[in-house]
Amino acid sequence: MNVNEAVANKALLLAGKNCGEYDFIALISNVNLNKSTNDIFPTLFRIAEIKLLRTLSESCSEL
Repeated sequence: MNVNEAVANKALLLAGKNCGEYDFIALISNVNLNKSTNDIFPTLFRIAEIKLLRTLSESCSEL
């Protein structure tokens, strides 16, 4: 659940809410859409990889 909580809290902050207001963005029904918690880890790593690769690509372009 830690990943779900981190994603939900980041979404809450972006929406202008306080961390932990899970009635606005629910962990199970909104974050992982009733899928297994194990499904969110590969997705999280893909998102992180894409973000890091974009940063790397921009840095290489500047060189």
